Amino acid sequence: MAESAIFDPQYLSTTAGHAVSELFQHLWRETRRSVEGNTVVVTLPFLDRHNDYLQVYLTYRNTETWKWRISDDGYTIHELELQNRQLSPEFAHMRDGSELALECTERGTGPAFWRLLRAMMSV
Repeated sequence: MAESAIFDPQYLSTTAGHAVSELFQHLWRETRRSVEGNTVVVTLPFLDRHNDYLQVYLTYRNTETWKWRISDDGYTIHELELQNRQLSPEFAHMRDGSELALECTERGTGPAFWRLLRAMMSV
């Protein structure tokens, strides 16, 4: 490939698009899902400081205002306590007792899942 093609915006955009697509395909293949009652346990290919995979719990509860509760099952608060640290104010609204959790409708599961995962990875 000619050196001038490297700076071609169309080429860069297309190449980046392929890279992102491959990343998402890889994440999908490496993510494990298991069903336990009305909860789906999602094991992600991200390791914590103990080399354990991060897990997120999606519990189905069909109420009038929301259908899903997305939680870390106490992982983040426990890790913070081990490190003698406090939860960042950015994520404080997620705290529900000893765990981080968000409640959402079916359409809001993606953004809620991402917010919870960001909080978990910040530890």
